[in-house]
Order: sequence, then C-alpha cells, then structure tokens
Amino acid sequence: MRALVAALTASLLLAGCMETSPFQGPLLVVTTEIDEPVVLTLQGDWLYVASYDWDAKHAVMGRVDRAGGNFEVLASPPSATRPQAMAVDATHVYWTAVANNGGELGEIWRVAIDGGTPELLASDQLQPCGLAHDASTIFWRARVSTADQTVIVHARSKSSGTQVASSPITGIEVGSMSCQLLAMPDTAAETTLYLANGMGVSTLHRLAWNGALLAGADCTVARCGGNSSTVGDYQGEPGMIGIGDNIYWAAKASSICRAALASTCTAAPAQPPEAQQSPDRSRPAALASDGEQIYFVRGSEVGTNNDGDLGNGRVLRTDLDFNNTDTFSPWDASPRGLAVDDEFVYWGDNSRIFKTPK
Repeated sequence: MRALVAALTASLLLAGCMETSPFQGPLLVVTTEIDEPVVLTLQGDWLYVASYDWDAKHAVMGRVDRAGGNFEVLASPPSATRPQAMAVDATHVYWTAVANNGGELGEIWRVAIDGGTPELLASDQLQPCGLAHDASTIFWRARVSTADQTVIVHARSKSSGTQVASSPITGIEVGSMSCQLLAMPDTAAETTLYLANGMGVSTLHRLAWNGALLAGADCTVARCGGNSSTVGDYQGEPGMIGIGDNIYWAAKASSICRAALASTCTAAPAQPPEAQQSPDRSRPAALASDGEQIYFVRGSEVGTNNDGDLGNGRVLRTDLDFNNTDTFSPWDASPRGLAVDDEFVYWGDNSRIFKTPK
C-alpha cells in the first residue's frame, strides 16, 4: 500500500497535476525499487542507500547509479533492525542499526563496497547512534546503561574489525537516541572527533584520537536548540558537516546549529556557550552541503501539517548564515535521507529516490 501511494503521488506530480510552487524542478526519479530509504551517501558514481524493508522488518543496504537505474542490494542481514547512520569508504559500507520494535539495543555492521556477506562488528549496543571514520578507524556512540548518565564513544580498527579503544563522556543528557559524529583527520596519526548529542537541545563535544580517545569527559564546545517538535522516528541521523572553520549539525527536532571548529572547551558543570542556529522549527532531519549552501530535510512532524508555506516535510536550502531559504521538494511528504553533488540534490520518499538540479 505504501508503495502504491508513493507511485500514484509521483505519477500525478510528474504529470503536472499537483501544486509545485515554489519548487521549480525538474524532478527526476533515480530509482523506484526501494522500500524506505533512510540515509543516502555518495561515493564515486554510486548513491549508497541505507533502507528499511517493511515486509521483512530489517535493514537493507544497497546502491544505485546516481544517473538512475536499478537498485542493487549489497547486504540484507536478518536481524530485526532499522538503519540509523551510514558511512562509506573505498572498501566498505558501515551502518548502525537499532531494534525495530522500539527497543534500545542495536548493532554495528559492515559489508564490502560491492556487496557480499555482511559482518557484525558489535552487538548489544545500548542506544547506538552516530557513525564516523578516518583512514584506519570506525567510531560510534553508545550508552553505558539505562541507569548511567554516561555515553561511550567506541573505536574499532577497519583492518581487523576489533575494538581498539573507548572513551566515556559524562555530564551530558543521554535521554535521546539521536546523535551525530564527525571525524576530521588532522594528520595521518591524529583525528579530531565531534559528537553532537540530543534532539531538541543538542550539545557539541570535541574528542582527540591518536590511537586512543582523549579529552572526551571535559570538552563541551557549544549548546544549541530548543522549542523542540516530535519528529518521525523513521528518519535517520541527520549528519554533521565541517565547512571552513565551522562545524554544522542538527538539533534534530529544532534547529540547524553552527560553531567554530576551534571553540574553547567548557568543562561541566559550567554551561557551554550558545551556538548560532537557524530559525526555530526548521526540524532538520538530514543535512548535506556543497561547501556553499546547506541543504536539509525539514523533518515531518508527527501529528501535524500546519506549518504554512514550507509544508510539513520538505527539502530546503539555506546559505551558510541561515538566510535566503528556498525549497527543492514539491509536496508535503516525508523526505528521508539527503545527498548533494556538483549538479543535483538527492532525497528519498517512500519507495523512490528523487533528484533535482541545484
């Protein structure tokens, strides 16, 4: 039924039978062979997709030529999990997945970039979220226990798949399963990690990595968000972007946030400074950038559709100072996942992936 509704909607739209203002188009269909895309990532000629199979109730990792074509399944592990975050390098696709029955335990997986037998890197992870990597290591966040207000950033070797380090981060709100993680290599041996934790209100933390995670407990960079909405749980992690001297992330149920990469650390219990943020209620459920603009999915808010000209769920664009926002998706829907290249903006909706020229 979901696929049928999506097909009818897209057919009417492409035939010119639906209101498209202020969207200018053209709207192009990349693929129609996918159930529910959650996260999109571009690598080479391919658009990699983390999706959820509603019938089989598990994650499906795949790819499609960015010019359009058939959806190629790379891995479909049988565990009953929903993908949340994805990372792609030259050899593997990595993803985090959480229980699809509302449970808090999840898993970390990878598969060869051309497909094959998926490899389970970690299981029984409590509220896993965020995924980042450098040349040799994959990183993610998890929670210590339901009774402990501490989160752990784990690091595993890409070459062996074995855990090489972990670092507890205390004094932050961990009630949300939403977070974003970005790795920015400084040298061949050192990487700076940024962790944004939370939905309505998000705190940004900085960690150092040189074979071990350092300074994670005390380095809070900024705080952002507020006036949160209830955003659909099916939407994956928004992603985090480093542009120039700044880092951008999402307070998922509230605003887009910006802080300087070199911001001074604030140690708990002191309150970190407020980050610059986009206007309230942008509800960014996915972020992407071409270095000049920020593209974002305005997440569908549960139970409402009363947000004026911007609609409920939309794909939008704003400049790096959060001004001059315009719209890319042409209808009130539930866009999921986002990617940008030199020519196009890509996003998923129900059983299709679309693109439109920038």
